[in-house]
Amino acid sequence: MAIHRFKCSPLLNQHIQTFSQTHQFDEPEQLLTQFEEWFQTEPIKSLAVQEQTYLSRHKYDLPIDVKIFKSIKYYYIKKLNEKDKDKDTDPNHVRKVSRLPKEVLSLMIERLDEAFSKDPTFKPSRLFDPADYPEDLPLNALKKAFNNQYYQMKHKKYGLTLDV
Repeated sequence: MAIHRFKCSPLLNQHIQTFSQTHQFDEPEQLLTQFEEWFQTEPIKSLAVQEQTYLSRHKYDLPIDVKIFKSIKYYYIKKLNEKDKDKDTDPNHVRKVSRLPKEVLSLMIERLDEAFSKDPTFKPSRLFDPADYPEDLPLNALKKAFNNQYYQMKHKKYGLTLDV
């Protein structure tokens, strides 16, 4: 059975992660030269020979240095960069929710009630008019609230479950 995906031994994997962290921000040419030097050092070279013999027993014929370099370049460094991006975003940050005044919501409900009584198959996009609402409210919040009210009424109040 040929190997398509392979995890290196834990010791070699630890060395790979350390190298990736050290050279995370290197330019591609510099990364390649640093990798070639690092790969020739003694603990790495012996571990790589062990991995190569294991892989060749399982019908993996590509050189191990190519496999390790690609995994460093395309997996480990990318993974480290994604972790750094995650640190930049505040995990306790709560998205600001814009609430509409009750008067605006009741106006929406009145308009939707009238529209449902005339034609239960109407589309909310055709009924919504931003000019009917105060200009100081965000347009996206108005549209979202209008659509939410429409679907709430459609499914709960009028029991219409199929889009006609």
